[in-house]
Amino acid sequence: GYQREQLIIRGHDLLPEEREEQFVNLLETRKSGKSLSYITRRKEFYGLEFYVDERCLIPRPETELLVELALKAAQEFSEPRILDIGTGSGAIAIALAKELPHARITAVDISEKALEVAQMNAEKHGVKGRIQFLQSDLLEKVGDYDGEIIVSNLPYIGREKFAFVEKEVLENEPEVALFGGSDGLELYQRLFGQVVKIRKNGGFVPLTRLIGEFGFLQRETLTQILNKFFVQYEFFQDLAGIDRAFMVTFN
Repeated sequence: GYQREQLIIRGHDLLPEEREEQFVNLLETRKSGKSLSYITRRKEFYGLEFYVDERCLIPRPETELLVELALKAAQEFSEPRILDIGTGSGAIAIALAKELPHARITAVDISEKALEVAQMNAEKHGVKGRIQFLQSDLLEKVGDYDGEIIVSNLPYIGREKFAFVEKEVLENEPEVALFGGSDGLELYQRLFGQVVKIRKNGGFVPLTRLIGEFGFLQRETLTQILNKFFVQYEFFQDLAGIDRAFMVTFN
């Protein structure tokens, strides 16, 4: 229960026996492979502390790149409308809501349990009234979205190809939030097809940007998929210099 500063100031204090036993038990849980974030029930993302548990994926630092790209795209609009697909813990939607007080945000996830966590976090950060939460398989229940920006961190680990996942992640985090088909990019291919179909039918007229995250070594395969659906797009690297995000621009 100590803050980091208190650990330094009170570093010579002896723990009561029951607290010491609790600590040892937690340590054993960590040694068994359970994520520290699931043990402590918290994870920092974009300067905000989020509640996390086994119902949702743990937010990753590299995903902050999506927030930055969405914020840059939102500068064109006084009241930007943003759709977050695969919201999980709500990290992206809530970070954007905190940074953009006049934005209208819709957060979508296929998992009802993940949406429960996202709504808890939205309430914690005082933005629940500004985010609409919707259970949907990608765009199936979104309808004719009238916003300018779509941002999405879909599952992109492949079951056969691009299966880069640590044992700790595989054994603890929800499968529905990890895997995106045989090559990890099947969900993006479905999403792209939905966007193109809706636009051909006269929908998504205000849409200007589609932003998404992908994984290690997937750029070449993703490029082939993007070329099937879109004309103008670009890639961005994370702080480690790894290709991490794409952004499609619509005229």
